[in-house]
Amino acid sequence: MTGGANVPRNNRLAAPAEKDAAALAAAWQEFRPGWLACNHVRTTTSTAACLAFVLALAG
Repeated sequence: MTGGANVPRNNRLAAPAEKDAAALAAAWQEFRPGWLACNHVRTTTSTAACLAFVLALAG
C-alpha cells in the first residue's frame, strides 16, 4: 500500500509544475482524499496483521 499508493501520491504532490499558492492549494485538494483513504487501509491492515500475530503467539 505504501509503495503502490502513498509514495507515488507524495511524489506528485512534491513536484507540482507551478510553485504559486493557488497551484499548491489545488494540488493539496486533489491529493488529500485519496492519500487519506490509502492511509486508513494501511493502518487497518497493519493493525489486523499485528493482532493476528499476537493471537498466533498466544495460541
